[in-house]
Amino acid sequence: MKICFLTTVYPKSLAKYKNYISNFNEQEIINILLKDSASFLSFWTKYLQRINIDTKIFSADLLSLCFGKKSLHNKNNLIREICNYDPDFIFVFSPHYYRNIIKPIKEHVSINTKFVAWYGANQGDEKEIFSNYDLVLTNSKILRNRLLELDINSEILYHSFEPSIYKEIHDKNKGKHRKNSLVFTGTLGLQNPDHTERNNYLEKLSAMVPVDLFSDDIPYRKTKKHLLIETRHKISKNLSKKFGNHTPDRLKSWADKSNQPHFPPTTPNHIVRSLSKAVYGRDMLEKLFEYTICFNNHNRVTGDSACNMRLFEATGMGCCLLSDHKSDIHSIFEPDKEVITYKTPSEAIDKAKYLLDNLKTAQEIAKAGQQKTFLEHTTQKQVDHLVYYLMNLWN
Repeated sequence: MKICFLTTVYPKSLAKYKNYISNFNEQEIINILLKDSASFLSFWTKYLQRINIDTKIFSADLLSLCFGKKSLHNKNNLIREICNYDPDFIFVFSPHYYRNIIKPIKEHVSINTKFVAWYGANQGDEKEIFSNYDLVLTNSKILRNRLLELDINSEILYHSFEPSIYKEIHDKNKGKHRKNSLVFTGTLGLQNPDHTERNNYLEKLSAMVPVDLFSDDIPYRKTKKHLLIETRHKISKNLSKKFGNHTPDRLKSWADKSNQPHFPPTTPNHIVRSLSKAVYGRDMLEKLFEYTICFNNHNRVTGDSACNMRLFEATGMGCCLLSDHKSDIHSIFEPDKEVITYKTPSEAIDKAKYLLDNLKTAQEIAKAGQQKTFLEHTTQKQVDHLVYYLMNLWN
Protein backbone atom coordinates (compact mmCIF):
# COMPACT_ATOMS: atom_id res chain seq x y z
CA MET A 1 0.00 0.00 0.00
CA LYS A 2 1.16 3.53 -0.80
CA ILE A 3 0.11 6.86 0.69
CA CYS A 4 0.97 10.18 -0.92
CA PHE A 5 0.87 13.13 1.50
CA LEU A 6 0.29 16.63 0.11
CA THR A 7 1.27 19.34 2.55
CA THR A 8 2.51 22.93 2.72
CA VAL A 9 5.35 24.61 4.56
CA TYR A 10 4.91 27.39 7.12
CA PRO A 11 7.20 30.09 5.62
CA LYS A 12 8.60 31.46 8.89
CA SER A 13 9.66 27.98 10.03
CA LEU A 14 12.29 28.05 7.25
CA ALA A 15 14.14 31.06 8.66
CA LYS A 16 16.64 29.07 10.74
CA TYR A 17 17.79 27.14 7.64
CA LYS A 18 18.14 30.04 5.21
CA ASN A 19 21.95 30.11 5.27
CA TYR A 20 22.46 26.54 4.07
CA ILE A 21 19.20 25.16 2.72
CA SER A 22 20.26 25.83 -0.88
CA ASN A 23 22.74 22.96 -0.54
CA PHE A 24 19.94 20.38 -0.49
CA ASN A 25 17.40 19.04 -2.94
CA GLU A 26 13.67 19.07 -2.35
CA GLN A 27 13.34 15.68 -0.66
CA GLU A 28 16.33 16.41 1.59
CA ILE A 29 14.73 19.70 2.66
CA ILE A 30 11.48 17.90 3.49
CA ASN A 31 13.42 15.39 5.61
CA ILE A 32 15.25 18.19 7.45
CA LEU A 33 12.00 19.99 8.20
CA LEU A 34 10.30 16.81 9.37
CA LYS A 35 13.19 15.89 11.65
CA ASP A 36 13.08 19.29 13.33
CA SER A 37 9.30 19.66 13.41
CA ALA A 38 6.67 19.02 16.05
CA SER A 39 4.35 17.61 13.39
CA PHE A 40 2.94 14.13 13.76
CA LEU A 41 3.56 13.61 10.02
CA SER A 42 7.24 12.93 10.67
CA PHE A 43 6.26 10.04 12.94
CA TRP A 44 3.37 8.86 10.80
CA THR A 45 5.78 7.95 8.02
CA LYS A 46 7.96 5.92 10.41
CA TYR A 47 5.08 4.01 12.01
CA LEU A 48 3.41 3.37 8.67
CA GLN A 49 6.61 2.01 7.15
CA ARG A 50 6.91 -0.42 10.06
CA ILE A 51 3.68 -2.06 8.88
CA ASN A 52 4.81 -2.06 5.23
CA ILE A 53 2.87 1.00 4.13
CA ASP A 54 5.01 3.11 1.83
CA THR A 55 4.76 6.90 2.01
CA LYS A 56 5.91 9.89 0.02
CA ILE A 57 5.52 13.58 0.87
CA PHE A 58 5.00 16.38 -1.65
CA SER A 59 4.93 20.10 -0.91
CA ALA A 60 3.80 22.27 -3.79
CA ASP A 61 5.12 25.49 -2.25
CA LEU A 62 8.45 24.32 -0.84
CA LEU A 63 10.94 25.30 -3.54
CA SER A 64 9.48 28.73 -4.15
CA LEU A 65 9.64 29.46 -0.42
CA CYS A 66 13.20 28.20 -0.12
CA PHE A 67 14.74 29.75 -3.19
CA GLY A 68 12.42 32.61 -4.10
CA LYS A 69 11.66 31.18 -7.52
CA LYS A 70 8.77 29.38 -9.09
CA SER A 71 8.54 25.86 -7.75
CA LEU A 72 9.29 22.97 -10.06
CA HIS A 73 6.11 21.57 -8.62
CA ASN A 74 3.80 23.39 -10.97
CA LYS A 75 0.52 21.64 -11.56
CA ASN A 76 1.65 19.39 -14.40
CA ASN A 77 4.89 18.32 -12.73
CA LEU A 78 3.13 17.59 -9.45
CA ILE A 79 0.47 15.49 -11.19
CA ARG A 80 3.17 13.62 -13.12
CA GLU A 81 5.16 12.81 -9.98
CA ILE A 82 2.06 11.66 -8.13
CA CYS A 83 1.03 9.45 -11.03
CA ASN A 84 4.52 7.95 -11.22
CA TYR A 85 4.30 7.15 -7.51
CA ASP A 86 0.91 5.49 -8.14
CA PRO A 87 -0.53 5.87 -4.61
CA ASP A 88 -3.50 4.03 -3.18
CA PHE A 89 -4.34 7.06 -1.02
CA ILE A 90 -3.73 10.77 -1.45
CA PHE A 91 -3.85 12.52 1.93
CA VAL A 92 -4.12 16.32 1.77
CA PHE A 93 -3.19 18.42 4.81
CA SER A 94 -4.02 21.80 3.27
CA PRO A 95 -7.25 21.31 1.32
CA HIS A 96 -7.80 25.00 0.65
CA TYR A 97 -4.30 25.44 -0.77
CA TYR A 98 -4.73 22.42 -3.08
CA ARG A 99 -8.38 23.15 -3.96
CA ASN A 100 -7.65 23.92 -7.63
CA ILE A 101 -5.51 20.88 -8.26
CA ILE A 102 -7.48 18.01 -6.69
CA LYS A 103 -9.84 17.52 -9.63
CA PRO A 104 -7.00 17.45 -12.22
CA ILE A 105 -5.14 14.94 -10.04
CA LYS A 106 -8.26 12.76 -9.91
CA GLU A 107 -8.45 12.78 -13.68
CA HIS A 108 -4.94 11.33 -14.00
CA VAL A 109 -4.50 8.87 -11.15
CA SER A 110 -6.06 5.44 -10.86
CA ILE A 111 -9.83 5.35 -10.46
CA ASN A 112 -9.23 3.27 -7.32
CA THR A 113 -7.14 5.95 -5.60
CA LYS A 114 -8.86 7.29 -2.49
CA PHE A 115 -8.66 10.95 -1.49
CA VAL A 116 -8.46 11.91 2.19
CA ALA A 117 -8.34 15.42 3.68
CA TRP A 118 -7.40 16.82 7.07
CA TYR A 119 -9.66 19.53 8.54
CA GLY A 120 -8.49 21.31 11.68
CA ALA A 121 -8.53 25.01 10.77
CA ASN A 122 -10.51 27.39 8.60
CA GLN A 123 -10.54 26.10 4.99
CA GLY A 124 -13.32 28.25 3.53
CA ASP A 125 -16.48 26.84 1.97
CA GLU A 126 -16.79 23.33 3.43
CA LYS A 127 -19.01 21.87 0.71
CA GLU A 128 -16.88 23.27 -2.10
CA ILE A 129 -13.58 22.18 -0.54
CA PHE A 130 -14.41 18.77 0.91
CA SER A 131 -16.94 17.32 -1.57
CA ASN A 132 -13.94 16.17 -3.64
CA TYR A 133 -12.78 13.76 -0.92
CA ASP A 134 -13.73 10.20 -0.04
CA LEU A 135 -13.00 10.86 3.63
CA VAL A 136 -12.32 13.92 5.77
CA LEU A 137 -10.52 13.42 9.07
CA THR A 138 -10.90 16.14 11.69
CA ASN A 139 -9.96 16.67 15.32
CA SER A 140 -13.24 18.48 16.07
CA LYS A 141 -16.59 16.80 16.73
CA ILE A 142 -18.27 20.04 15.75
CA LEU A 143 -16.59 20.08 12.34
CA ARG A 144 -17.35 16.40 11.78
CA ASN A 145 -21.05 16.93 12.51
CA ARG A 146 -21.17 19.84 10.10
CA LEU A 147 -19.58 17.74 7.35
CA LEU A 148 -21.96 14.84 7.95
CA GLU A 149 -24.89 17.25 7.55
CA LEU A 150 -23.44 18.07 4.13
CA ASP A 151 -23.29 14.32 3.29
CA ILE A 152 -19.49 14.38 3.42
CA ASN A 153 -17.89 11.29 4.93
CA SER A 154 -15.95 12.27 8.04
CA GLU A 155 -14.34 10.70 11.11
CA ILE A 156 -12.59 11.95 14.23
CA LEU A 157 -8.81 11.71 14.45
CA TYR A 158 -7.39 13.48 17.48
CA HIS A 159 -3.98 15.07 17.59
CA SER A 160 -1.26 13.18 19.42
CA PHE A 161 2.16 13.40 21.04
CA GLU A 162 5.32 11.39 20.51
CA PRO A 163 6.81 10.37 23.91
CA SER A 164 10.27 9.87 22.41
CA ILE A 165 10.48 13.63 21.81
CA TYR A 166 9.98 14.29 25.50
CA LYS A 167 12.71 11.79 26.39
CA GLU A 168 15.17 13.46 23.99
CA ILE A 169 14.47 16.94 25.34
CA HIS A 170 14.42 15.76 28.96
CA ASP A 171 17.79 14.03 28.59
CA LYS A 172 19.23 17.12 26.91
CA ASN A 173 18.04 19.41 29.72
CA LYS A 174 18.64 17.28 32.82
CA GLY A 175 18.91 19.29 36.02
CA LYS A 176 17.22 22.40 34.69
CA HIS A 177 14.36 23.82 36.74
CA ARG A 178 11.13 24.97 35.18
CA LYS A 179 10.09 28.62 35.43
CA ASN A 180 7.18 29.17 37.78
CA SER A 181 5.20 31.22 35.28
CA LEU A 182 2.85 30.73 32.33
CA VAL A 183 3.88 30.25 28.74
CA PHE A 184 1.96 30.56 25.49
CA THR A 185 3.37 29.69 22.07
CA GLY A 186 1.41 30.27 18.88
CA THR A 187 -0.94 32.75 17.27
CA LEU A 188 -2.11 35.50 19.60
CA GLY A 189 -4.86 36.58 17.26
CA LEU A 190 -4.11 40.30 17.40
CA GLN A 191 -5.82 40.86 14.03
CA ASN A 192 -7.21 37.36 13.42
CA PRO A 193 -10.98 36.87 13.91
CA ASP A 194 -10.47 33.12 14.45
CA HIS A 195 -8.50 33.93 17.62
CA THR A 196 -10.26 37.00 18.98
CA GLU A 197 -11.29 35.25 22.20
CA ARG A 198 -7.72 34.03 22.75
CA ASN A 199 -6.39 37.55 22.37
CA ASN A 200 -8.94 38.92 24.84
CA TYR A 201 -8.03 36.28 27.41
CA LEU A 202 -4.31 36.83 27.04
CA GLU A 203 -4.66 40.60 27.37
CA LYS A 204 -6.49 40.23 30.68
CA LEU A 205 -4.39 37.32 31.95
CA SER A 206 -0.99 38.85 31.20
CA ALA A 207 -2.01 42.05 33.01
CA MET A 208 -2.45 40.07 36.25
CA VAL A 209 0.04 37.17 36.19
CA PRO A 210 3.44 36.50 34.56
CA VAL A 211 2.92 35.11 31.04
CA ASP A 212 5.71 34.72 28.49
CA LEU A 213 4.38 34.91 24.93
CA PHE A 214 6.16 33.48 21.90
CA SER A 215 4.46 34.44 18.65
CA ASP A 216 5.03 35.93 15.21
CA ASP A 217 2.05 38.26 15.65
CA ILE A 218 3.06 41.88 15.14
CA PRO A 219 1.79 44.16 17.92
CA TYR A 220 0.16 47.35 16.74
CA ARG A 221 1.38 50.65 18.18
CA LYS A 222 -0.20 53.96 17.17
CA THR A 223 1.71 55.56 14.29
CA LYS A 224 2.22 59.31 13.88
CA LYS A 225 -0.49 59.30 11.22
CA HIS A 226 -2.88 57.49 13.56
CA LEU A 227 -2.19 59.97 16.38
CA LEU A 228 -2.60 62.99 14.08
CA ILE A 229 -5.92 61.75 12.68
CA GLU A 230 -7.13 60.87 16.16
CA THR A 231 -6.18 64.35 17.46
CA ARG A 232 -7.78 66.05 14.44
CA HIS A 233 -11.01 64.15 15.08
CA LYS A 234 -11.15 65.18 18.75
CA ILE A 235 -10.41 68.84 17.99
CA SER A 236 -12.91 68.91 15.11
CA LYS A 237 -15.56 67.31 17.30
CA ASN A 238 -15.12 69.95 20.00
CA LEU A 239 -15.09 72.81 17.48
CA SER A 240 -18.22 71.46 15.79
CA LYS A 241 -20.07 71.61 19.11
CA LYS A 242 -18.88 75.19 19.59
CA PHE A 243 -19.75 76.44 16.07
CA GLY A 244 -23.01 74.49 15.77
CA ASN A 245 -24.79 75.21 12.48
CA HIS A 246 -21.89 77.41 11.35
CA THR A 247 -19.41 74.54 11.34
CA PRO A 248 -17.55 74.29 7.97
CA ASP A 249 -18.25 71.12 5.98
CA ARG A 250 -14.66 69.90 6.15
CA LEU A 251 -14.65 70.27 9.93
CA LYS A 252 -17.94 68.34 10.10
CA SER A 253 -16.39 65.57 8.04
CA TRP A 254 -13.37 65.34 10.36
CA ALA A 255 -15.65 65.34 13.39
CA ASP A 256 -17.79 62.48 12.03
CA LYS A 257 -16.48 59.23 13.51
CA SER A 258 -17.83 57.20 10.59
CA ASN A 259 -15.44 59.06 8.28
CA GLN A 260 -12.35 58.10 10.25
CA PRO A 261 -10.03 55.45 8.76
CA HIS A 262 -9.95 52.05 10.43
CA PHE A 263 -6.88 51.24 12.49
CA PRO A 264 -6.15 47.96 14.26
CA PRO A 265 -6.68 47.86 18.03
CA THR A 266 -3.64 49.13 19.90
CA THR A 267 -1.71 46.32 21.57
CA PRO A 268 -1.46 46.86 25.34
CA ASN A 269 1.99 47.60 26.78
CA HIS A 270 1.97 44.50 28.97
CA ILE A 271 1.43 42.29 25.89
CA VAL A 272 4.32 44.00 24.08
CA ARG A 273 6.62 43.54 27.10
CA SER A 274 5.72 39.83 27.37
CA LEU A 275 6.14 39.09 23.67
CA SER A 276 9.18 37.31 22.20
CA LYS A 277 9.79 35.95 18.72
CA ALA A 278 7.98 32.77 17.74
CA VAL A 279 9.48 29.32 18.20
CA TYR A 280 8.68 26.38 15.93
CA GLY A 281 8.98 22.61 15.91
CA ARG A 282 11.40 21.08 18.41
CA ASP A 283 12.39 24.58 19.54
CA MET A 284 8.78 25.18 20.56
CA LEU A 285 8.64 21.91 22.51
CA GLU A 286 11.92 22.76 24.25
CA LYS A 287 10.41 26.10 25.21
CA LEU A 288 7.41 24.35 26.78
CA PHE A 289 9.82 22.18 28.76
CA GLU A 290 11.14 25.34 30.44
CA TYR A 291 7.79 26.26 32.04
CA THR A 292 5.50 24.95 34.76
CA ILE A 293 2.17 26.09 33.28
CA CYS A 294 1.00 26.37 29.67
CA PHE A 295 -1.97 28.50 28.67
CA ASN A 296 -4.30 27.21 25.96
CA ASN A 297 -7.29 28.62 24.10
CA HIS A 298 -8.87 27.05 21.01
CA ASN A 299 -9.59 28.82 17.76
CA ARG A 300 -13.13 29.80 16.85
CA VAL A 301 -13.47 27.39 13.92
CA THR A 302 -13.38 24.12 15.90
CA GLY A 303 -16.22 25.27 18.18
CA ASP A 304 -17.14 23.65 21.50
CA SER A 305 -14.66 20.81 21.11
CA ALA A 306 -11.43 20.15 23.01
CA CYS A 307 -9.14 19.22 20.17
CA ASN A 308 -6.14 21.41 19.40
CA MET A 309 -2.51 20.28 19.32
CA ARG A 310 -1.49 22.30 22.36
CA LEU A 311 -3.55 19.97 24.59
CA PHE A 312 -1.14 17.16 23.82
CA GLU A 313 2.06 19.15 23.25
CA ALA A 314 1.80 20.88 26.64
CA THR A 315 0.81 17.81 28.64
CA GLY A 316 3.30 15.68 26.72
CA MET A 317 6.10 18.08 27.63
CA GLY A 318 5.12 17.94 31.32
CA CYS A 319 3.38 21.32 31.67
CA CYS A 320 0.34 21.90 33.82
CA LEU A 321 -2.23 22.81 31.18
CA LEU A 322 -4.62 25.72 31.77
CA SER A 323 -7.16 25.41 28.96
CA ASP A 324 -10.54 26.81 27.95
CA HIS A 325 -13.38 24.54 29.03
CA LYS A 326 -15.07 22.50 26.31
CA SER A 327 -18.09 20.25 26.82
CA ASP A 328 -16.15 17.16 25.71
CA ILE A 329 -12.87 17.80 27.57
CA HIS A 330 -13.66 14.93 29.95
CA SER A 331 -13.38 12.49 27.02
CA ILE A 332 -9.69 13.38 26.70
CA PHE A 333 -8.54 14.55 30.16
CA GLU A 334 -10.07 14.61 33.60
CA PRO A 335 -10.57 18.29 34.55
CA ASP A 336 -8.96 19.45 37.81
CA LYS A 337 -6.84 16.28 38.01
CA GLU A 338 -5.08 16.01 34.66
CA VAL A 339 -5.68 19.52 33.31
CA ILE A 340 -7.20 22.75 34.63
CA THR A 341 -10.01 24.45 32.72
CA TYR A 342 -11.60 27.90 32.81
CA LYS A 343 -14.83 29.40 31.46
CA THR A 344 -14.25 33.13 32.00
CA PRO A 345 -11.26 35.51 32.07
CA SER A 346 -11.63 36.01 35.82
CA GLU A 347 -11.64 32.25 36.38
CA ALA A 348 -8.53 31.87 34.21
CA ILE A 349 -6.77 34.57 36.26
CA ASP A 350 -7.83 33.07 39.61
CA LYS A 351 -6.72 29.55 38.63
CA ALA A 352 -3.44 30.80 37.18
CA LYS A 353 -2.70 32.63 40.43
CA TYR A 354 -3.56 29.53 42.46
CA LEU A 355 -1.27 27.30 40.40
CA LEU A 356 1.58 29.79 40.62
CA ASP A 357 1.15 29.97 44.42
CA ASN A 358 0.82 26.19 44.76
CA LEU A 359 3.69 24.75 42.78
CA LYS A 360 3.27 21.22 44.14
CA THR A 361 -0.34 21.08 42.97
CA ALA A 362 0.66 22.33 39.52
CA GLN A 363 3.37 19.67 39.31
CA GLU A 364 0.97 16.90 40.34
CA ILE A 365 -1.55 17.93 37.70
CA ALA A 366 1.23 18.18 35.10
CA LYS A 367 2.42 14.66 35.93
CA ALA A 368 -1.10 13.23 35.73
CA GLY A 369 -1.75 14.98 32.41
CA GLN A 370 1.50 13.69 30.97
CA GLN A 371 0.73 10.14 32.08
CA LYS A 372 -2.66 10.31 30.33
CA THR A 373 -1.07 11.62 27.13
CA PHE A 374 1.62 8.93 27.19
CA LEU A 375 -1.04 6.27 27.76
CA GLU A 376 -3.88 7.35 25.47
CA HIS A 377 -2.74 10.02 23.02
CA THR A 378 0.47 8.77 21.44
CA THR A 379 1.39 8.96 17.78
CA GLN A 380 1.37 5.18 17.63
CA LYS A 381 -2.29 5.06 18.69
CA GLN A 382 -3.13 7.88 16.31
CA VAL A 383 -1.59 5.91 13.44
CA ASP A 384 -3.56 2.83 14.50
CA HIS A 385 -6.78 4.86 14.16
CA LEU A 386 -5.62 6.30 10.85
CA VAL A 387 -4.92 2.87 9.39
CA TYR A 388 -8.30 1.60 10.63
CA TYR A 389 -10.11 4.40 8.77
CA LEU A 390 -8.04 3.88 5.62
CA MET A 391 -8.69 0.14 5.61
CA ASN A 392 -12.43 0.71 5.97
CA LEU A 393 -12.29 3.16 3.09
CA TRP A 394 -10.25 0.77 0.98
CA ASN A 395 -12.61 -2.14 1.57
